[in-house]
Amino acid sequence: MWDLLYYTRQLTTRKSIVQKKSRRRVLFVTAALGFVLLYWLAVRWAYPPFTPPVLPVPNGYDELLQAAKMLAPRTGFYREMDEKKLATIVEQNKPALALAREALQKECVVSINWSANRAWFNNVHMERAGKLKGLAHAFAAAARQAKNNGQMGEAVRCGMDALQLAQATAPGGLMIDRMVAGGVHYTAMYSLRDQVEQLSRDECLQLQKKLQASPLQLDPLDEVFRREEVFFRQINGRLQTLMMTGVLRSQRQQTLTAIQESDKLHVALDTLLQTHLALRAFHLDKKHFPEKLDELVPDYLDEVPLDSFTGKPMIYRPQADGYLLYSVGRNGVDDQGVETTTGLKGDLLLEVID
Repeated sequence: MWDLLYYTRQLTTRKSIVQKKSRRRVLFVTAALGFVLLYWLAVRWAYPPFTPPVLPVPNGYDELLQAAKMLAPRTGFYREMDEKKLATIVEQNKPALALAREALQKECVVSINWSANRAWFNNVHMERAGKLKGLAHAFAAAARQAKNNGQMGEAVRCGMDALQLAQATAPGGLMIDRMVAGGVHYTAMYSLRDQVEQLSRDECLQLQKKLQASPLQLDPLDEVFRREEVFFRQINGRLQTLMMTGVLRSQRQQTLTAIQESDKLHVALDTLLQTHLALRAFHLDKKHFPEKLDELVPDYLDEVPLDSFTGKPMIYRPQADGYLLYSVGRNGVDDQGVETTTGLKGDLLLEVID
């Protein structure tokens, strides 16, 4: 009897030990699975699935790159050339601009090598982005030559082509592509500004309508930052990217602020150009400039032009030999119409560049 009780107790004890070990194994496996799940969720949160932009076929962007490679050397120095050299450069660039115009009629998406390394970014993508700026200079040079020949319709056409080029250089791209688009837009605005004083009343109002219908529209910053994050994680590696998280966040905020200021700059340039056109048309009609910008509404402008940096009307001062029109620029301060070469201080005038 006592032996039976002893063995029964032994079996019960062993069973209890086995059950405890089993529970421990279950808890361990559950904890491990939970950790794996949490890690997976953390990775998905930090690195959500990314699908690269779909490239159209054919891709006008690739044809723009091909056109940029065809440009004559020193095209970017067109403002420093005499009429003979300018005419030579424009003639040499005709095939490139013809190809570029064909490309601009197609859908354009920046072609990114999403499995690339840093060498590709530095030596290939950065270089070709710079060449697209050269294409904008080629359009501006052609506009200048057309203006010299009194072909104002062709001059305006070249300026509008450059404006369309700005729209085509950034879709689906990285931050550098967005910045290039801004530079191209800047060139287009000054090229068109150079034509204003030679345009008729009707030509001014027609160009103004075209500008209203074609504002610079770039990819939302969140989309660009997402592509930028994925691309640089690829070329830097996840570990290095993780270690640089704090630095990258700080850089992102600085970049965001700079891009937002640049976007305001492009809006201000567009507003200034449209206002110059309205003032020219007003002057041709009435033989004098208005005392206030309010007089341009509603016959020449739909509303009083506002400065994108302040939300207040552009600053306008009629003068004996014309007028002074400007935005306060990035610093938000009225510097009495004084503009600096850096663009960081001083006002923004969009004056004719000789």
